[in-house]
Amino acid sequence: STDYSTHIDMWGVGCIMFEMIAGRALFPGSTTDEQLGLIFRTLGSPRGDRHATICARPAYAPFAQKVYHPEPLIRQIPRLDAQGYDLLLKFLQYEGRDRISAHDAMHHNFLKVLPLK
Repeated sequence: STDYSTHIDMWGVGCIMFEMIAGRALFPGSTTDEQLGLIFRTLGSPRGDRHATICARPAYAPFAQKVYHPEPLIRQIPRLDAQGYDLLLKFLQYEGRDRISAHDAMHHNFLKVLPLK
């Protein structure tokens, strides 16, 4: 994205959450094309009707002809419970407007089991 806001941070939180649980990076690409390829192969291709801003970007052009189907992340982190998986997926939405906010994430059921200080 070229418009930086907290929704970009929420994507980052999702990547960090995955890395903390799995012990490895979720999208370990070293170039933009590698990174996008890993994202699309994992989360599936963005849909033109739902993700027009992504599909219109020049960086997406090399991937436009191939349809990637999502790979369930739970296969990579089977020890994560359903609530944790739900939160992870809410962080990793393509569109920033669809991602969970920091406030809502802090009140997500996955984090409610943490002891209060």
